[in-house]
Parts: sequence; C-alpha cells; structure tokens
Amino acid sequence: MSLLDICTPEAGQAFQSTLAHPPERFFSQRRKKNGEVVDVEVAGSELRLGGKRVWLSSVSDITERKRADEALHQSETRLRLLVEGSPNAMVMANDAGAITLVNAQTEKIFGYTRDKLLGQPVEILVPERFRIGHPMLRTGFLQAPIARPMGVGRELFAVRKDGTEVAVEIGLSPLKTGDRTFVLATITDISRRKQVEEALRLAQAQLADRAGWLEPVDVAKLLRGMLESNPDFQEPKADVAVEGVLPAVVGNEAALTQCFSNLLNNAVKFVPPETKPRVRVSAERDGNTVRIWVTDNGIGIAPLHLDNIFGMSQRLDTAYPGTGIGLSIVRKTMERMDGRVGVESELGKGSRFWLDLKAASAESEDS
Repeated sequence: MSLLDICTPEAGQAFQSTLAHPPERFFSQRRKKNGEVVDVEVAGSELRLGGKRVWLSSVSDITERKRADEALHQSETRLRLLVEGSPNAMVMANDAGAITLVNAQTEKIFGYTRDKLLGQPVEILVPERFRIGHPMLRTGFLQAPIARPMGVGRELFAVRKDGTEVAVEIGLSPLKTGDRTFVLATITDISRRKQVEEALRLAQAQLADRAGWLEPVDVAKLLRGMLESNPDFQEPKADVAVEGVLPAVVGNEAALTQCFSNLLNNAVKFVPPETKPRVRVSAERDGNTVRIWVTDNGIGIAPLHLDNIFGMSQRLDTAYPGTGIGLSIVRKTMERMDGRVGVESELGKGSRFWLDLKAASAESEDS
C-alpha cells in the first residue's frame, strides 16, 4: 500500500509536491480504514537504504488537539468581541502584570492607542503615588483569584496618558488559560458621577443655608415673576400658563424658586421634535395641604422609571442635554420644607408633576 492511498486527494497532492525536498515536520490529513478523515502531524527524516532514498516518518493523530485549539480560538474570539463591545474600559493582563488586551473604550478614556498599551505593565494606568504598592496587590489577587470589585471602601483613581487622573470603579475577573491566569479588569469612569455628587452636595448645603426657616410663600407671585423674566417660558418658544388660584404655602421662596425652575425647564425641554412645549400650572387644596400640579405635553416617562425618576443622576433620555440631578434636588428641597414631590406620566403622552406643601393659612381664610 502506498502512503498516498491513505491521504485525502488534496493532502496527497501536497505530499507529492514535497517529495523532492521533504520537510522534517508538516501537518496534513489522512484517511482511516473506516473512511474517517483525521488531522495528523507528520515528522520524518530521509534515509539511504540499498542506494535508494527512503523517507522514514511517524504520524500522530492531532484531531483532538486541533479541535481543542479551534475551540480555544473561538473562545478567544468571542471574548475579544465581548470586550470590544463593552461600554466600559476593559484591560486584560497576564500573571506577570503585562497588558495583553484592551478595547476601544480604554483608548477613549486613557488617551492611548492600543499598540502603546499592549505589552506594557498595567501600572502604566496607575497613578504614580500608588505604583510602588500595586505589584503586591496584583500578587495577592492571583493567590486567591475570584471575581470581585477592587478596593472596596476606597476611592480609586487611574491616570491618563496626559497625566490627569480619573475617578474609577474596577471589577476584577480571573481567566484561567492552560497553566496561566489572566486578569480582566472592567474599568468604569465615574468622574461624571463624582461631579454630580459634588454638585448635589453643594446644592443641599446652599438649601440648608437658605431653607433654615419656613415662611408663607405667595406661589402665584413667585411663578408670575419667573414666567415674566424667562424668555424660554414665553411665546413664541413655549406656552406656559397658570390656571386657577394658587394658594400661599409654607416654604422658602428661594428653595421653591429652584424647584419650579427645575420642573419648568424640564417641561419645556423634554418634548418631541417639532413640538411646541405646552405647560400648565394649577393647584388644589385638601385640608391643610396644597398640591401644585405642573402638567406638560412632553415625551413622558416609562412606567419602569417612575419609581427612580427622583434618584441622583437619573438621565432617562440621553438625546437631551443635562446632568440628571435636577429632580433629585427637587426631592431633597421638598423634604427640607416638610413637603413631598411625585409624578404621574405615560410614555409619549406627557407628565404631571406634583408638589405637596402645607397651606399658609386656614382653609376658611382662602375661601
């Protein structure tokens, strides 16, 4: 039987083309007795027997190895696609701390092109004041490699190419490949969140100074001044009006001005394209409580967001500008005035925000 008899046609042609100068090792395919085609590694050497050239070879079935290699390749490809598509920066380092993989978000946040990061120690992204101790932290993680957040209870910072620092949150995930352990770090830029927190803290401090006392506030007069002084609340930009009587409430004029400013600005901003904002402010009284309504014709709020709309930095539609802290400030301000705030809304059909405050006078005095 000739060696060509157990080769696939393509492998046989390739083998014949190498007979003049056969390599010491090559990969090919062979056909087993049952017809199954397997991948093989062929190693051999040329001998002289009886004046004839003879090629002595050993053939190893590497089908399972190729399948394992292909599975590993597919797994690595999927990982690269997941990493590249992540909205967060992702950095993979080997057990020696060298960077082996980064994504586009890493380039965007840190200002490096990936070719300048690959092969570099991960400490290139660590602020200089923390670099000395970082290798010890890496070693400690590799001794007990479990997925966990990094630096629980501590503020974390990373450093950009230009030397500026960015506040971050980092999640660590170990990946075992053969006898080596890689670490995939998911890095979230929280600098904007920190700015929002600081803005909210300052706003609360200012409100604490301003709202240190409660007094009767003429809501009708307050709103009239706001509407007359702000062109964004006037024709032709918007149709904003007060309907009916607005009773005086117990509050703080400066704090209430801030609340109404946030609500009215949102009302005229969050409208569908080519839609003129229409906002109505009205009130109703129930015993000693006055409920003030701010009703708009905006984009509305989906039901799943109604419970957390007053949370910090809740931007539900990034197509519109803003920081997302306005409604959080409204809630905190109302709480300082012993009041409440809420909303009724339907997506695509506008919103009705309400403010509850104590009436400034007995009900009989308003009638």
